[in-house]
Amino acid sequence: MSVDIKAELMGLTPRSLACERAVEQPAPGVEESWFRRTLLTIGGFYSRESRLIRGAKVLYNDIVEQATNKDFYKAFGLEYRFATTYSLLCLHVWLALVRLRAEGKDGKDLAQMMYDNFQEDVEIRVRGEGVKVRVGKWLTDLEKNFYGSSLAYDKALKGEGELSEAIFRNVYGMEDGRRKQAEAMARYVQRELACFAMTDSDAVMSGKVKFSTEFLDGN
Repeated sequence: MSVDIKAELMGLTPRSLACERAVEQPAPGVEESWFRRTLLTIGGFYSRESRLIRGAKVLYNDIVEQATNKDFYKAFGLEYRFATTYSLLCLHVWLALVRLRAEGKDGKDLAQMMYDNFQEDVEIRVRGEGVKVRVGKWLTDLEKNFYGSSLAYDKALKGEGELSEAIFRNVYGMEDGRRKQAEAMARYVQRELACFAMTDSDAVMSGKVKFSTEFLDGN
């Protein structure tokens, strides 16, 4: 790490992750009026399911943005490659799932939709790596990896293990000399959990959030 990221993170007070985001809008062509709103209502644009689908899509896009941010990799000493990107996707999907647990049935349903987006994206990424045979086995193994890492992170939240150890194993592959980076990322995760807890339900459910990047300045 070019600077002490853990120290920088320690100096940052948690804040809401709410952020204005572009969301899917109805096709143009009809004036903004009661007639337009009626048509959209009849067409299901404002239905609960449609709102959750849109929110899940935007929230997953937020995750991809952070998990593919090359400045993030540089700050935490990570190599930009499929395995690392997948581990960061898993970590940030888990962070979002933890927050969605507080949103009742809507949160549960949106979480499932977001997870479906995640799985579809992973399949595209696997094929993009040139995998053409036994794709199903690859995806099954990756899904097991996701559940295993999520379980380790959940246990750490319950005090049944160290978060830095779970990250050291699942993100850094227990590579020698990487414990300090894992500890720094654990601090990042702890802060993001606190930030998510401060983020209002409307922002979370619509996907209008942005993961923290202010500590990346200067890296």
